Amino acid sequence: MVCKSTSHSQIPIIGYSRVSTDAQSLSIEAQRATLTAWCQARRLMLVAVYEDVNVSGGARLEQRSGRLQALDILTAGAVLLATKCDRLARDAMAAAMIERLAERGGTSVQTCDGVGEGSSPEAKLMRGTIDLCAE
Repeated sequence: MVCKSTSHSQIPIIGYSRVSTDAQSLSIEAQRATLTAWCQARRLMLVAVYEDVNVSGGARLEQRSGRLQALDILTAGAVLLATKCDRLARDAMAAAMIERLAERGGTSVQTCDGVGEGSSPEAKLMRGTIDLCAE
């Protein structure tokens, strides 16, 4: 799904959403709305939103086609945005690999809740802790 918004910023934002069941309180629609609102508040352009619906957070990498597509289109300077860390990965190793891929490609991973943002040792520790708890 491609969502475009008006923006004066050149930073492209690639959104990612995931739900494992229809009964979750953080539905795909709610996640889309959160991603859109986050970008609008910062005057950033949400270029696309990729989704994995009815897919467990612990599913293997190849079972999450939406996440793979989102990672595939990232270009230098872009941001991969999820509403929360556990939407992106519920496996600490997968989360670390995604972060490393983004870093090496000149991109970054952020969440709408802002937990663990930044590149300081403290931010990395916080993200790692959150990832382990989500697992």
